[in-house]
Amino acid sequence: MSQRHYLALIAAFFLVACSMARGEAPSRPNYTRAEVEKMARDAHTAEQYRELAEYFRSQQLSFELRARAEKHEWVRRTFDETAPGKYPSPEDASRNRYEYFSYEAAKMGALAARYSVLAAEFMR
Repeated sequence: MSQRHYLALIAAFFLVACSMARGEAPSRPNYTRAEVEKMARDAHTAEQYRELAEYFRSQQLSFELRARAEKHEWVRRTFDETAPGKYPSPEDASRNRYEYFSYEAAKMGALAARYSVLAAEFMR
């Protein structure tokens, strides 16, 4: 397969992934950082912990979708031969954003798990 066909295939895959990502985005309440901190500080019931777990799970999914899209952009930029010779290169920038989104997704997943465990402990 020629390089042009390979690039076209990657671009098509990226477009499909982006359209899927838009369709999967969960509807979640938009809390400010201060509101989330207050909710975490004031949480004392299973329902409050469950709400926090749900919020962090939706944040995790959001970051995972952004990381997936950025990974496709990183791959696309890896094969872009017309990229300017500057630092950081567009490829490096995409890789850095991918790593950031992956890190944040893992952090949100850990918080969601923590609050899920707290909610389950109150149900006993």
